Amino acid sequence: MAPLAAELGKAGFLSSFITAGWPIGWQKFVANLFPRSPGCQRFLDRYEAIPEQLVFSQPQTEFLLKIGDIFFRKFSQRWQQKIHRIAFWLYARGCRKVLVREAPDVYHYRNCYGLGSVDVSRKLNIVSLCDHSIAHPICLAWMESHSGAWPSQHEFIGIQNSLMPLYKQMEGDLCKADHLLVNSDFVKATCVHAGMDPARIHVVYLGVDDAFFETLARPATSKTSSRISLLYAGGWQRRKGVSDIVEALALCKSDWSLEIAGGMEPELKNSSVMKEFLSDTRVKYHGILPREKLGRLMQKHRIFLFPSYCEGSARVIFEAMAAGCFVITTPNSGSIIEDGVHGRLIAAGDIPAFSRAIQEAIENPEWVEDIGKRNAHLVESNYRQNNYASGVRSVYESILSQSIA
Repeated sequence: MAPLAAELGKAGFLSSFITAGWPIGWQKFVANLFPRSPGCQRFLDRYEAIPEQLVFSQPQTEFLLKIGDIFFRKFSQRWQQKIHRIAFWLYARGCRKVLVREAPDVYHYRNCYGLGSVDVSRKLNIVSLCDHSIAHPICLAWMESHSGAWPSQHEFIGIQNSLMPLYKQMEGDLCKADHLLVNSDFVKATCVHAGMDPARIHVVYLGVDDAFFETLARPATSKTSSRISLLYAGGWQRRKGVSDIVEALALCKSDWSLEIAGGMEPELKNSSVMKEFLSDTRVKYHGILPREKLGRLMQKHRIFLFPSYCEGSARVIFEAMAAGCFVITTPNSGSIIEDGVHGRLIAAGDIPAFSRAIQEAIENPEWVEDIGKRNAHLVESNYRQNNYASGVRSVYESILSQSIA
């Protein structure tokens, strides 16, 4: 949302930018007191050139979200989500004040952050646009526990009744909005599968923001080492198919090495299988990396693995493509990857096919290198921050014209 707000601000279309924590003033000062903290560095990396008079920051929301992540997640995901819901409620209260003061044409908000503020926008005749960046919560709940399989219609009621607190809030915000903006055709398909009107749903793929491009070496460094290297980046979570990586590499007969960047799901830290895998000399786990280090790490590798069971449109895939990687992923990642064009597209949960795709890529380095170069050119040309902003502006024009009609 921040890169989009920056682009809208440049074009004179931004009324206000409402956010949780934002690296200005005392918030920036506090974050700078902890230069070795990856979390603080990621917070500082959020900054975009948005005029400060347009920024409405709510650091209390940021504080509560972090409290939930740090102190409650290790004990109970349900309690973590309850704390998050309180944070979102406080955020929505602040949004109501801004809506009354600014009265914009479009209220564009992230899912879970709308709540009562959407009721205020309706009273003020402001068109509401819910920005939803992952599968519909009913499909999400099912897919993450069924290796990416789609739920059947008769299973919907049972799933809906057992949704976690955060997923229930997601569904509520989806129902409240006049329109829905999603970041992939996959997300739209899950929403339609859950019974939503496709006419309310608009698709614009995110791509890569300018700040990430600035981390990449230009010209790109050569990837001509004798040993093919594999990379995974993103949360090391079950939902993202990381267990499939472990099993697929166990089946792979070719020589391989894997580097991992991203925070680890608490449950996986205690897994004996995962501990054994991460202790393998061929595996290097970096943990959470600042944006600059992640960009350079991606440029060192040829093959990017992301066998996710369920996403929205994984930004990390666009970033890997921008860094010149060949991508092996699933349709459930919500990416633009076409099989044989940008890498390999394999069915979610199909471990033998995933292993074969890895081995094929390792054994064909020239093919991998050529596709990686084309991926980098494609993203740089067509999936930049300004491309996304242009697409979203077209959505604004469309939904405003519908409201007038």
